[in-house]
Amino acid sequence: MRVAKKPQERRLGRAARILLDSGGEVGRTLAGRYEIVRRLGEGAMAAVYEARDRQLDRRVAVKILSDALRSEGKLLERFHREALIVARLRHANLATVYDVGEDDGTPYIAMELVEGRTLAELFADHELSLRARVVLLAKVADALHYAHTQGVVHRDLKPQNILVDKGGEPRVVDFGLAHVMEGGGTLTRSGAVLGTPLYMSPEQVRGGKKIDARSDVWSLGVILYEGLVGRVPFTADRLETLYRLILLEEPRALRSLVRTLPADLETVCLKALEKEPGRRYVSARALAEDLRRWLGGEPIAARPPSVALRLRRLVRRRPFAAAMALAVLVGAAVIGGMVVVQRGSARAAAREEARRQWEAAQELAGVHCEAAIEPLIRADQSARQAGDEELVYAINRRLG
Repeated sequence: MRVAKKPQERRLGRAARILLDSGGEVGRTLAGRYEIVRRLGEGAMAAVYEARDRQLDRRVAVKILSDALRSEGKLLERFHREALIVARLRHANLATVYDVGEDDGTPYIAMELVEGRTLAELFADHELSLRARVVLLAKVADALHYAHTQGVVHRDLKPQNILVDKGGEPRVVDFGLAHVMEGGGTLTRSGAVLGTPLYMSPEQVRGGKKIDARSDVWSLGVILYEGLVGRVPFTADRLETLYRLILLEEPRALRSLVRTLPADLETVCLKALEKEPGRRYVSARALAEDLRRWLGGEPIAARPPSVALRLRRLVRRRPFAAAMALAVLVGAAVIGGMVVVQRGSARAAAREEARRQWEAAQELAGVHCEAAIEPLIRADQSARQAGDEELVYAINRRLG
């Protein structure tokens, strides 16, 4: 029988009620087996406790749905779904589920107790070397790829949901927003926006009906960005502004924030953060493989976006700024052309062609920005044929 709530409790919001409930389980024994010892943490819908498994004489983590939410059917269903999803996953870098049950109306999940710290804490304390960060995230990517092969997309991946044990091994936890993909590799949902905003992919922000494993690849890219430069790619004071940035803006170049960062790591990170899922790594494993190529000193598979693609993105986002950039680039090309006039005839001819295309781009930029793209691309190609590395570098630098 439920005890009637006091008047002051009825006036509390849901978040406050969850906090009141969170400490009440200590000392309780669930199903005659799990003796709750202490509270470890609190999530959006459940609290996690350390417990002693009397039957097997071991310490475990027990996740208990908040009492304030047990009457909400959809959340209870989500909690049970997480238990069923995670219970079937077996990977060294995923937290293992031991048991799922209910005790006197209290649903719980008993799982591996990971003694260590969250990746968020390690990032904040700057305790990991660059290589250590890359090694950890390669292992996380492996774990996510395994989950994806089992038809599971996490959808709420963030540093707080990655625990690193005392041996330095990561464990991905909290599959509370995970969904099972359909046979074709894509899950269908209602269109609600679900996830932690800072780490959400553009398709999650849009609230579309199809999300696949590449959404987790984006979240991995955000975590990698944070691990490499100490901040997430997009922040804002208002949620609407943050969503607009995720949907429309390109992340700032990592090497503009950390000049000593290896260029290949920047390329890998930005590949994972492509707005269009089809331009990202095809899988979390592909991302892990590129990270390991960098660790091994091998060439990475990812390539920086071409000049043409970067121009088209700029035109789409900021037509006026693109026109101005083209005008500046044309001016830089003319000046640069004067420096190499005395080179060999073949290279001079290529340079002349580049200048002609720049001039054409300049004329078109003032009339129709998109029309200037093709001449600019041809000019870039001619500059490359002429071996004018300075001009090629200037083009990329101005656009980036």
